Parts: sequence; C-alpha cells; structure tokens
Amino acid sequence: MSNDVLTVEGLRVRFRGQPVDLIDGVSLSIPAGRTLCVVGESGCGKSVTSLAVMGLLPRRSATVTAGRIRFRGQDLLGLPEAALADLRGNSMAMIFQEPMTSLNPVFTVGEQVAEAVRRHTGCSAAAARDRALEMFRRVRMPAAEKRLDEYPHQLSGGMRQRVMIAMALANRPALLIADEPTTALDVTIQAQILELMRELQRDIGTALLMITHDLGVVAEIADDVAVMYAGRVVESGPVAQIFNAPQHPYTLGLMGSMPAIAGRAGRLLTIPGAVPVPEAMPPGCRFASRCPFAIPACDAQVPPLVRGPDGHAHACLRAPLEDHVGQDRTGDDRTGHDRTGRGAA
Repeated sequence: MSNDVLTVEGLRVRFRGQPVDLIDGVSLSIPAGRTLCVVGESGCGKSVTSLAVMGLLPRRSATVTAGRIRFRGQDLLGLPEAALADLRGNSMAMIFQEPMTSLNPVFTVGEQVAEAVRRHTGCSAAAARDRALEMFRRVRMPAAEKRLDEYPHQLSGGMRQRVMIAMALANRPALLIADEPTTALDVTIQAQILELMRELQRDIGTALLMITHDLGVVAEIADDVAVMYAGRVVESGPVAQIFNAPQHPYTLGLMGSMPAIAGRAGRLLTIPGAVPVPEAMPPGCRFASRCPFAIPACDAQVPPLVRGPDGHAHACLRAPLEDHVGQDRTGDDRTGHDRTGRGAA
C-alpha cells in the first residue's frame, strides 16, 4: 500500500474567460516525512496548484475540470466544504507567502493560534493558550509568553512567519504546504526558518510541499523536485537527479541563471522570449518557442512526462539532452551549456 500522504493525478484548472486550462495535467505525490519542492517562475501555476489541493480556489472564477486530489487515500475533490474545513488547519495546513495578509490584525497572535487549536480539538481556552505557548517556544519565538498577547503589526517579519508556522503545526498535520514562506525575509532569518521547518518535520513526520522559485532553498530542503512551466510539470524526480542531470531545457535554463548553482565564473545564462499567454498557448510543448533544442515536432506534439526507473521524469522529446547540447533547432551553437547541463564558463 502506498505511503503517499498526498497524490495529485492529472489536475486541470481553468479560470473563467480563459481558452485553455492554466493548470494542465499536473501530477504530484508526497510520501510521509519527505519534502517536495515545486519550482518555476512566477505565474507558472505553483500557487494555484496548492490552492486547489487545499480547496481554496475562488469558486466563481476557477474550476477543476479534470483530475484527482487524494489526501491519505481520500478524494478531496468530492468532499463537501464542511468536511474540507475540518481538514484544513488540522490534518492539512498551509503557510502563505506574506503572513501580514494572513493574520487578523485585530486579534493577538496568541488568540489566533489558540483558535486554530480549539476549532479542531474542542479543548478549553486555557488548554488552547497553553498549546499556543508551547508552539511559540518550539518555533523559538523570542520572549514567547510576551508575544502571545501582541498583535501582528508589533512583530517583525520573521516573528510573524514563526507565528504562521506555529499555527500550521499546532495540530500536528500530516500535510504542510508552504507557499514561498521565506521570500520576504533576510538571509539569516530565512536560514533559521528553513532549519526550523526541517526540525519540526522530523519530529512530527509531516509531508511537506514547498513552493518556491529559489533553487538555493530547493538545494537546502528538498528530497524531491517538480519543475513547472506554463501550468505543466516538465520535470520531476529526486533532488540530486534534477540538479546533477537535468533533462528538460527549462530546468537547464533555471540552473544556468543562478550564480550559486552554476558555481563558476563567466556569464550567466538567460532564457530568451516570454511565457506564452493563455490566448496564444501553443498546441505542443509550451516551452518550444524559447527552447534551444526544439525541433518541428515540439511545436505540434505535447511531450508526455516519461518516468525512468530511478524516479526521474521529464517531458521533452529531445531527452537525453546530453546528446544535443551545443545545437539549437538551426544547428547553431547557442545554448551556452556544457555537457553536464550547467552554464558554460
């Protein structure tokens, strides 16, 4: 029996007025105790996928048109709203990118964490406050007892994010979704938050879905990686496979554009062109117009996500890319990559 806490199969989401599914056949899975990082540039569908999992898509403008979302074997798409509300904040929790917009400004942070505990456990107000204080101490909140009675505006960005982590983990969820939780934080606080999440995950055994565009964060925390582009997963697999032997041109571009990942002197790579707009979405590979390896078939054929025996999957007709590095669709050497798939010096 699978030990996957979350399984997403062929998820498609369409927004009102759009001619195509902006989330197009996304499939993901996360076993207990492991971390899956979903990476890609802004607008690729990372956050929309997470909101679909949590059942938080705006009902008036977004519709799940196909696919399955299973949480511990339970079909989330078939659950009524009341049942989903019982899961959210209890067995499933989410940390949003900007805590200041997620915390209620008119209640103390201690009240808000205690409310999450009382909502799902039915314990007394005193017991819920004790649990909130325990979680504040676990997330290493400075002067934890004092902070319970402070309001969000009185806390720093790092403290507010610790509040969100404390609230998310207060009921020991089986699944935690973190949507770019360190984006607005300085490097020192970011490192502390990542270490804190790893530590609490080890203690609780939570499956973690981390959404980010920062490959440094991915290298630090991920067990597995899924790379998204224009609403599709174009590559996925163990983090070592993705970093050491990327097999999709978009992943190559991401790697080559990061100085810390490329790890060598010389120019950084850029990805030419722009992400296609919904009104002009290409019928084949959505990356084809920007891809240095593309051939005519890429413009017409949707590449399937092919998974190898090592768990590394890619959606590229030209893979393995090592056979083609150095040539684009015209035969010119414009890729700027060496045979390892990293940026050329």
